[in-house]
Amino acid sequence: MTGRTRWSKLSQASDGLLVVVLGIGSVLSRWPFQATLLDSYDAVNYALALDHFDVRLGQPHAPGYPLYILLGRAFNLIFQDHLAALVWLSAVFSGLAVIATYLAGREMFGRRVGVIAALLLATSTLFWYLGEAAAPYTIDLFASALFGWLCYRLARSPGRAIVWISAVTLGLAGAFRLQTLVFLLPLFLYALRNRSWKMVAGAVGTVGLVFGAFFGPAVMVSGGPSAFVRSMRATVPIFRSTETLARSTRWTRFVKNAVTITRG
Repeated sequence: MTGRTRWSKLSQASDGLLVVVLGIGSVLSRWPFQATLLDSYDAVNYALALDHFDVRLGQPHAPGYPLYILLGRAFNLIFQDHLAALVWLSAVFSGLAVIATYLAGREMFGRRVGVIAALLLATSTLFWYLGEAAAPYTIDLFASALFGWLCYRLARSPGRAIVWISAVTLGLAGAFRLQTLVFLLPLFLYALRNRSWKMVAGAVGTVGLVFGAFFGPAVMVSGGPSAFVRSMRATVPIFRSTETLARSTRWTRFVKNAVTITRG
């Protein structure tokens, strides 16, 4: 083994250790500042859903977050406290999001960028706050960063396993938050652009099956598809507009939000 090879392996090991420390540090650093109450309407909905899931009752609000609630129930078995379960869930996924960000940054731009990105995320004040609150946003960031890393590898690798791993990951991300599936699906299709149409169809079908395995039961326990659609219309204004899309003020707000996201 040459000196350069040995140094490279040592650097990789040290970077990996640093990121693990950052991940664990992110979890532990949130501990002293964790929320002491359910500080938002949404947080109350999530907490109520740990006992009884029904989108019609706003437990949680539409479109529902079935996998998030399932994980919250698992944490609640440990902590026996709804608030503690949800905030510790946020804290744990803060650490995992830092690690996923490192993986994505390293894969795309090199180890140094990966470490810097992970460090910046771990010390971001907004991200720090979200890691202390009863909300699914740190899980969403973890899923998005992990999926971005997988898609980058998918676009550069001819292997088949990465296709199915990415598909399952996207389906699970959608089970956390439906919006995440909608936003990430175009990236998945782009990463699949050089694959056969049969593989693309199989991958998209896998996403649907994984997503449906969680979302389908959530819809059924909420009164079925018709009741779920009514809940969506009550929660998301664009679904219950009585005007044409061109004249709807709700559609105008939707377009304004899309422009704001694009600028960001």
